[in-house]
Amino acid sequence: DDPLLELGGAPVRSLATADWKYIRSTEPELYDLRVDPNELKNLLATQSQQAKQMEERLANLEQKMTQRASGDVQLSPQEQRALESLGYLGGASHNISRGPGETLPDIKKILPLFNAVDDIQHQIAAGDGAQAETAARQLVAQAPDFVDAKLALVEALLLQAKYAAGRKVLEQILNRYPENSKAHFQLGMLEAAQSHRKVAVTHFRK
Repeated sequence: DDPLLELGGAPVRSLATADWKYIRSTEPELYDLRVDPNELKNLLATQSQQAKQMEERLANLEQKMTQRASGDVQLSPQEQRALESLGYLGGASHNISRGPGETLPDIKKILPLFNAVDDIQHQIAAGDGAQAETAARQLVAQAPDFVDAKLALVEALLLQAKYAAGRKVLEQILNRYPENSKAHFQLGMLEAAQSHRKVAVTHFRK
């Protein structure tokens, strides 16, 4: 699932008929395709019985599906952590950090955060580090568990040569996710900018 592996959100499943479309997620959706082909009005609250029927049909279909057999692959602990940090191995995505037992966020709540990071990246590309830093700090305050917001903040700080502040943010990320490749890359850039080449190479290798 892209929502799970790429964005760190709840997996999405859907079932569509000629008349209805049902989407299963943390916040389910139901659309009447006859009058709302663009899926603009979620009818889950007013058509709960129809949603229940669609969920039952979806669950029955899933039970009838045959899983493909997969071969066993032996990974070292380091390889496993590296893959997890990139969002593989059962959806261990670290774009959104969460505690054990917490419900994964709905994709609808995550996408605005990614769009905000995209806007910050445009500011960085334009060379406006101060504006990008302000926007990134606001986003981190709004979504403190959103790792990509912190990474965008680091980029804005490095653009302004605020190395100590950038290092502090990266250390926070790596304390929680020691194998996060993006954080290691940015730390390598930080070290290289300060002519710490050997240390930079260490992080680039990671």
